[in-house]
Amino acid sequence: MAVESKINMAAPSKKKCVVEDHDEMEDEGEDEDTDGSQSMDDSDEEAAVQEINVDFEAHAPDDSDFYGIKNLLQQLFRKAHINISGLTELILGQNYVGSVLKQPEMLEEDEDGDDDDDDQLNVFGLMSVVNITEKKDEEVICQLKTWLLEECKQHAKEKAADLSAILNDSSQQLGFIISERFINIPCQIAVPQYDSLRQDTERLCKKGMKYRFDNYLIICKSLRMAKQQAKKKHSSQKREEDSEQIFSNAEEELFVKEARLSFEFPVADEDETAVGGKWGASDQEYRAHRTVVILSASSLEKSYQEIKKLFSK
Repeated sequence: MAVESKINMAAPSKKKCVVEDHDEMEDEGEDEDTDGSQSMDDSDEEAAVQEINVDFEAHAPDDSDFYGIKNLLQQLFRKAHINISGLTELILGQNYVGSVLKQPEMLEEDEDGDDDDDDQLNVFGLMSVVNITEKKDEEVICQLKTWLLEECKQHAKEKAADLSAILNDSSQQLGFIISERFINIPCQIAVPQYDSLRQDTERLCKKGMKYRFDNYLIICKSLRMAKQQAKKKHSSQKREEDSEQIFSNAEEELFVKEARLSFEFPVADEDETAVGGKWGASDQEYRAHRTVVILSASSLEKSYQEIKKLFSK
C-alpha cells in the first residue's frame, strides 16, 4: 500500500533532550588537579547533563524504518519469546496508521539513498495501534497473548481469568497501542502523537476499516526502587511493591489510574536499557518492570484529555 504523506503535528517539533556529555567531563578531569577532584565528584550530576535542541518530524513508517522500529520494540519486550521482526513487519504492513519520529537530516539521507551503518538508530519514536482481535491468528499476536497471560498468572493470578477473557473476546475489538521513544525525548511529544493516532483511526473508520476499538492494551516500561536492605526475599518483594513507581513515558501513569485492568511484573535480571539511556551499576536500586494496562475506549479518551491538560505547551 502507498505510504501516507508526511504527518504534520500541531505541537512544536523542536524538543529539548537531555544527553550525557562525556567529552566535557573528560576535559574537565584533565584540567582539575588532585585537590579539586572532590569538588568535581560533588558536581558530577550537574556536569553530566546539558540541554540541546533537537528537531523531530513525524512521518508514516516505511521499509527504511525496519531496524529503527525493531530496535525500539526490543527495548519493550527484551527477552520475551516474541517475534520482534514479525511485529515490526506487521506495523510496516499497516503504515496508513501511526507514525515514526525522525530527524530532518536523517530524512534527507534516506532520500539520497545513503547507506548508514546506524540504520537502527534512525527512528527516535514510534506510535501505532494493532488490532489484536482481527490479527488473532498472526504468530506474533499469539505469542504476545501467551506471554501476557503467563506473566499475569505468575504475578497477578487473580486477574488472569479477566485478562484472558478480554484478550480472546471476538465480540470486542481490542487495540494494542505501541508508544515507544528514546528515553530522553520529553513527554510533551505524546500529545501530538496521540492526537495524530486518533485522527488516523477516525479516518480509517470512515473508510470501513476496523479501527474502532472497545478496549485498548498498553504495555508500559516502568521502574521501582528496590529496598536492598531487606534481608529476606519475601520482605524485599513486599517493600519493592510498596516503593515508588516511575514510568519511562511519564504520561502512561495516567492510563493506570483509569485502567479497567492492570498488573505489573519485573523483567529479566539485567540492567534496564533504553535507546539513548541506561540504568547502570550505580542505579541498581531501580528494578525494571512492565506494567500492562487495559483501558476502555472512554477511559482512554479521558486519559488523553488529561494528558493534553498536563503536557501541552
